[in-house]
Amino acid sequence: MSERWVRCASWGVVRPPGTLSALNIEHMFYFVKDQIGSISATIMEAKNPYLNHSNQTVMKYLWSPWRMKYIEEHEEDGACVFCEAQTQPDGEGNLIVHRGERSYAILNRYPYTTGHLLILPFEHISKLDELDPETRIEMVEMINTSVQILREIYHPDGFNIGMNLGEAAGAGIPRHLHWHVVPRWFGDTNFISSLGGTRVIPEALQDTYRKIRSAWEEDKGRG
Repeated sequence: MSERWVRCASWGVVRPPGTLSALNIEHMFYFVKDQIGSISATIMEAKNPYLNHSNQTVMKYLWSPWRMKYIEEHEEDGACVFCEAQTQPDGEGNLIVHRGERSYAILNRYPYTTGHLLILPFEHISKLDELDPETRIEMVEMINTSVQILREIYHPDGFNIGMNLGEAAGAGIPRHLHWHVVPRWFGDTNFISSLGGTRVIPEALQDTYRKIRSAWEEDKGRG
């Protein structure tokens, strides 16, 4: 056989080199991986580190030893974290940046992006239609102020603003409804987010809290 012809080992057919598709090549890599082991495995993992031989997602590990203290000391008492935050003095501990008469703004402890805020009522309510009109109006005005303050501090390219009502809709804490105000930038969804399923937050929560809290105090002063 001419050296210019290559056998596609996975299918047992012969094709000229110019006709090999990406799929053919991938099958050939898998064949080599089965035959010679670790060297070919390295090649495949360099091509796509999140696929194994069966084309299934490989389990990844993110070590966070600082969470062990929470695991060892945490007791599930059914309390609402949002209601608990209201009882604490405002600061870097509870992350509440502003209190109104009927609602408040709090920094998301697990943000999607820097500056991710939650707007929610003081009252422990899970359904939007259970809120009185005055609270709904105040929350919308607080959302508007949030956007203005975040735009002034971080200059985002846009915002995601919305609410997940109910666990089936994706609410992490469905018993206490809350609006999300999420600043967005072009390119803030990168390869880490797409391939690794991991968000990279470039600023510490404490620094974000101080900036937003200070800006909100200044906004109240102007009002």
